[in-house]
Amino acid sequence: MRYCGLNILLSSFFHKIYSRHGSFLFCTIVLMCLILNLLLSQVLHAQKAESIKQEQDTKLVWSAKNYGQGEQIYYSSFTKNKWTTPVQLSHSADLVFQPASSSGTDGKVWVVWSRQDKNGSFIQFTVYSASGWLQPRQINTGIDNNKAVAIIVDHDNTPWIAWTAIDDIYPEIFWSRWNGQGWDLPVRAHDKNKVPDIQPALALDESGNINLSWQTYLDGKYVIVSQVWKGQQWQTVSNESEKIIRKKLIRGYKGSFLVPDFVEDSRKASLFIKRTDGAGSLPLSLF
Repeated sequence: MRYCGLNILLSSFFHKIYSRHGSFLFCTIVLMCLILNLLLSQVLHAQKAESIKQEQDTKLVWSAKNYGQGEQIYYSSFTKNKWTTPVQLSHSADLVFQPASSSGTDGKVWVVWSRQDKNGSFIQFTVYSASGWLQPRQINTGIDNNKAVAIIVDHDNTPWIAWTAIDDIYPEIFWSRWNGQGWDLPVRAHDKNKVPDIQPALALDESGNINLSWQTYLDGKYVIVSQVWKGQQWQTVSNESEKIIRKKLIRGYKGSFLVPDFVEDSRKASLFIKRTDGAGSLPLSLF
């Protein structure tokens, strides 16, 4: 116990007081200690409440088999020190996979994932608001091969997405953002090249800047490319900005909760974490 050493010390102290001064003084000391213990409990309760307050911005999405319906997308949030009952977001006969989520300050939760059928793989999304979950809709990218979609909501409550798409031969990174009515036309995040560009990730730093990173093939190996949105365009940065934000979020939350039993495979899940020093959707396997 946290106070076991103190308890032993007090027990010895009480015995000496009682032996020398009698029961009245003994009872007075006991009463004072009880009051002190109550005050300490209130402090610990306040600390725990603050921890829960931070954890309310923790969202979890994953794919899992729903017997009779195949693989489906699910959602849960960490609220009041526990995970909420999972909500099934997709009801598709096609394969759905690689979900990601994000939220802002307006109470909305955005979830995206990939859906694959005989014609290709496409991006779907849904939004939670005061009226509940929106029926999943498809994002028209104009490309038939879209995977590994990432999402982040900025300080203006605008969601941004980035994903890997094969428009010609090599996989490339595209991005888009919500304009209030729909998604803007996809834009390539880099110059057209003849190497694979894969695994995009989006994050929000403590200054509110959108950070986009991905892996590109260079000199016989994959290296990380990082960009920061500067109001009108992306600016390449030398440090691995999104990776730095990711490490900070993992370090701040690792060990603070247990992976819920209803997630059968952590490789199929992602965890959205929002804190004052950054936000991002991270693979649950990292925790």
